[in-house]
Amino acid sequence: INVTVNPIITPTFSFATSICNGATAPTLPATSSNGITGTWSPATIDNTTNGSYTFTPTAGQCAAPVTINVTVNPILTPTFSFATTICANATAPTLPATSNNGIAGTWSPATVSNTASGTYTFTPNAGQCGSVTSINVTVTPNVVPTFSIGTTLSICNGGAVPALPTTSDNGIAGTWSPATVSNTATGTYTFTPTAGVCATTQTFVVTVNPILTPNFSFGTSASICIGAAVPALPATSTNGVTGTWSPATVNNQANGTYTFTPSAGQCATTQTYTVQVNQVPSVNTPANITVNDGAVIPVNTIVTVPATGVTVNWTNSNPSIGLAASGTGNIPSFTAVNLGNTDVTATITITPRINGCIGTPVTYTITVKALNKDVFVPNVFSPNNDGKNDVLLVYGNYINRVEMRIFNQWGQQVAFINDRSRGWDGTHKGKPQPVGVYVYALRAVLTDGRTVDLKGSITLVR
Repeated sequence: INVTVNPIITPTFSFATSICNGATAPTLPATSSNGITGTWSPATIDNTTNGSYTFTPTAGQCAAPVTINVTVNPILTPTFSFATTICANATAPTLPATSNNGIAGTWSPATVSNTASGTYTFTPNAGQCGSVTSINVTVTPNVVPTFSIGTTLSICNGGAVPALPTTSDNGIAGTWSPATVSNTATGTYTFTPTAGVCATTQTFVVTVNPILTPNFSFGTSASICIGAAVPALPATSTNGVTGTWSPATVNNQANGTYTFTPSAGQCATTQTYTVQVNQVPSVNTPANITVNDGAVIPVNTIVTVPATGVTVNWTNSNPSIGLAASGTGNIPSFTAVNLGNTDVTATITITPRINGCIGTPVTYTITVKALNKDVFVPNVFSPNNDGKNDVLLVYGNYINRVEMRIFNQWGQQVAFINDRSRGWDGTHKGKPQPVGVYVYALRAVLTDGRTVDLKGSITLVR
């Protein structure tokens, strides 16, 4: 005979052992999850209090009784700590998904409005022992701070400015940034209410206008010739400042200062217009000048009326004579130049002026006569040391370079001259040459670029 000893099975169950107070209690099953049948005591679960429930297997089953404890949890009211009063347009609080006492759930509406008051309902998630809770959020409208100083101010640079009050006329306390008003620079000053006060910021804009100096198209001074046209004095400057002049009109016969005074209420200073009335200057008429090429013309001192304060400008119509094309003051000394074959003439025009007044120009002429352009070699000289005609020289007014070779009657070169200022002294290798006829060949380059070739004879006498 085989005897089977079966193990004692512990019945197992899958119903919930923790429920919320008042929730539907689970049914106690007559058969365990692992197939043991039996009965419960008590037979049903109480949904209001904690309790122990014992399952007793039916007789004949190899199973042990089992007791299961069921916890009945109280229904919690979710609590939250976010602000329930906010200022309009302030940062709205975020609605948390879990209450301070651990209840998770959802909100309706899901976000807090920062423009209108509202009620927000928190519904716990299924399976949590919590009640539905509603919270009212009050949105307080912002007060606009008002000040007796207004919101804008326009002043002249350096003008009076108000102190900035720390409490508005309608009772809002706060601070200003910057804290004091500048009377030299335009600025915006912002009033920020104290934290927690439902009020908007406020600005105070101060425009500091520069002190204008009235400008006029004719400037601040003028130097005119007596009797010349003068401007009318306008009642409005070119930069928009209105005012009056004293004296009211400009006199073109005498020096004067005219003062412009801006009309009241304008950010502007006075301005003056100074007029200097000058007599028209005159200058003497120099005499015409005629000189030869190479002559030095002395300084021409120019006499003017009045004698002081007059400036003189002069022009030269023909700078080739050796004088600059223009200048100021006296005509300077210069060496007259005429490299041509005919006389040249330049017209000098002298114009006096004083403080913008131009006198009548006067003119005179400078004529530079041409010198002979020939190259000349004497045909006789006497190197006897008597101080007369001892050296044979090449003559010419415009020689730039010269080369002359001298030969004796046997064709021997006895002299070479390339410096017309030295010439031939009648010697060859330091020895006096005999009396007689010598021939020469000469080439000269003139200052105008021409080349002159000459040949001839020279008689040496003692």
